[in-house]
Formats: sequence, structure tokens, C-alpha cells
Amino acid sequence: MLLHAFDTADVRKNAIFNILHVRRSDPTSKQCHHVQKLFQDPGHEGGTGKPRGWPEGGIRLPCLGQIDSSIMEKFFDRVGQLVQLSPESRDALASILRKMELPKDHRLVKQDSVCHYVYFIEKGLTRTFYYKDGKDVTDWLSAEDMFACSIISFLTGQPDRRGIQLLEDSLLWGLHHDELERLYKEYHDIEKLGRLLVSFGLIQVQQRFDDLHFATATQRYQTLMDSNPSFIQRVPLGMIASYLGITQETLSRIRAQSLRQSAR
Repeated sequence: MLLHAFDTADVRKNAIFNILHVRRSDPTSKQCHHVQKLFQDPGHEGGTGKPRGWPEGGIRLPCLGQIDSSIMEKFFDRVGQLVQLSPESRDALASILRKMELPKDHRLVKQDSVCHYVYFIEKGLTRTFYYKDGKDVTDWLSAEDMFACSIISFLTGQPDRRGIQLLEDSLLWGLHHDELERLYKEYHDIEKLGRLLVSFGLIQVQQRFDDLHFATATQRYQTLMDSNPSFIQRVPLGMIASYLGITQETLSRIRAQSLRQSAR
């Protein structure tokens, strides 16, 4: 089963919200030298440090000693809910983060292509979709503080039949597969972070499968409203109906019934 996007909302309810202090690294530090090596490594495209699958748009961040790392605060707030990173690991992870400011309708992952990045959504909204019998099917929705990715494609390097598009102008932070693999070998806590993200994603896929097969349409709608109430305003109703596995007419009927109950 393919995993396309994930968050850790259930874990967040029970986790301590850890805000890690941002520190600027010494430009001569090990982490900064690690970043410079990425740009010189002949194992990357053209020997310039450009990994395979490098998308258009966005900016590549230099070593922390040359930037204001507080701009990554939301990303590290989120990571802090999952694992405590050492200052060295935090700096190393920041060194490979890629900031992406992309417009509505941009395709993060095109259909039948390989997903090279895992994306953290600081601002915006993504939709994972595919076509079946000529019909557009919404498979997943991800918003702020969630991660979006085709995990099976990301891990195996194989194309995914699903695509990921932006439903709003978005600010994302991308982590490239090859660069993460480098850090996994050097930093145990970053490797642990990767395992946790995959584990939580698989749990959500199982929950999604169970909802579609065992929950009623009304229950699926209520679950969506409980977890992401803004979606009803931000996502076209046809896409929400598709995501819930119902027709738009059924969605309208469920919404009307819910409003009547709320008015009592």
C-alpha cells in the first residue's frame, strides 16, 4: 500500500511541545563543512552537489553560519514533538533543508514519477490524487504542520501513479532523500526521526483504510471536521467528497444534517 502524505496529529495531543532554541553555527564547524562537501561531491549531478530529482523553484540554503536559522522554527518545533535532536544534529538537518515558495496548482510530484523529497508544510495545502477510469480521485489532503510525501516512492526510488499538487500558494521545507541518507549514517537521532515519520505514516494509512471500509459516510465526515475543520472552507467540495469516498450529493446531505443538529 502506498503512503502519500502524513502528519502526527494523534501523537501531538499527548506530546510535550518542545521548542528548541535556534543557534547559529560556526561557519568553520563540521556541519558547515558537510554542506560545502555536498556542493562539491561528484556523486551528485554535474559534480555540483545537485541531487537527482532536484525540482525547479525554491532556494538552496547555505550553512547555518550564513543564515538566520529562526526561519526554520516551525519545522523544528514540529520535529521536536517527535524526537529531541542534539545541537549538532539540528544544524546538520538545517543544512539540507530547502525552502520552497510555490504557487497554487504547482505539481510537487507528477504522476508516474519518483518522489525525491519529503515536504513539511509551513503554510498551504496539498492534495494527493490519481486517475481511475478517467475519474480524478482525491486520495489525501495535507495542510499546515503536516508532512507530504509518497513514502513508497521516496524509499524505493520507484515511480508513483499518484501525483501531489498544491491547492493554495504554499511555503514548504523539503528534505531530499539522498541527503537524508547521508545524515542517517552520521546522526542516530536523525535516523530515529526518519523511522518515526515512516511509522506514523503507516499508522495513518491503516486508519485511512479502516475508515473507508468500516466507518459510515457520516462518521468519515465528522472525523475530517474534528481533525481539519478548515478543509470545508479551503478545499472544493467535490474533492472533499472524493476524499471521503462519497458523492457530492451525499456530502451536501450530510452537511445539511450536521448543521441542523448543531442548530438545536
